[in-house]
Amino acid sequence: MRIIPLAVLAVGIAQPALAQDMRGEVYAGVALSGDALYRDTVYDLDEGHAFGFGVYRDLGAWEVGADVMRTDRTYTGYNNDVETLSLMVNGRYGFAVGGSTEGYVGLGLGAIRVAYAGTGGDAPFSGNDLVPGAQLSLGARFGVGSGWIFSELKYQKALEDASIDSSADSNVPQSYDSTSVIVGYAFNF
Repeated sequence: MRIIPLAVLAVGIAQPALAQDMRGEVYAGVALSGDALYRDTVYDLDEGHAFGFGVYRDLGAWEVGADVMRTDRTYTGYNNDVETLSLMVNGRYGFAVGGSTEGYVGLGLGAIRVAYAGTGGDAPFSGNDLVPGAQLSLGARFGVGSGWIFSELKYQKALEDASIDSSADSNVPQSYDSTSVIVGYAFNF
């Protein structure tokens, strides 16, 4: 998994970046409620938070870049949390909607650090694992001054269950997928 950050860095260094071709993004939002497999049982997860940032190279209708996002959600009725930190290399395709409004769809691949934190009940342990992941996104941005306000529906999924070591068991499976609704600001640099 160390190769993904190195690939992103190599692409960034190898291509000359003109100021108008690079876009930064910062965002925050809600990780919607859902469910997750813990051990051999599927449990409900409450809504949580999502926030992150991205850097993209504008190639006309296409954008290529990297996105870092953090989410956190709590198991419904428990003091146990699932937190993630992801790094995705994304490709997005933009299309005109009208006026200064643009839409886009995107696909990303990368790594997700899935962390389980149990503070009570039958699972009072914490642990994490780094697993491969994927991301789909659908968004719209509206021109405001020299930047854009954007809103995006972002779906992430770990492509394999995280393996969390507890004091009693090793390799406790923890699944992860989430749908987040985010709002942010994008700017050229």
